[in-house]
Amino acid sequence: MAFNPILAIRFSAFAVGMMAQTNQLSKSDVDELLAKASKQLDADNQFLQAIAGFALLFQANRFDATYLASIGADLVRAVQVEMLPNAPDAHRVDIHG
Repeated sequence: MAFNPILAIRFSAFAVGMMAQTNQLSKSDVDELLAKASKQLDADNQFLQAIAGFALLFQANRFDATYLASIGADLVRAVQVEMLPNAPDAHRVDIHG
């Protein structure tokens, strides 16, 4: 199986989200995730925006364990949404609006 950088970012984001929920997260973990995601994902990608938003909130609130748990759960949800398959008819405006 070949290395898939997008899958690696998903796993890293999941790990960072879980570490945030258990108050085991370091600044270097967040910086590494953001660097990998910025390198591999387009600037308008919603998953990259979720990761960047998490990184900003982490910097501002990194000593508040309760808040870290909350934004960690949000990042885990963003990973779950990223893993959902696209509907084959997603382009159809008459069905999906």
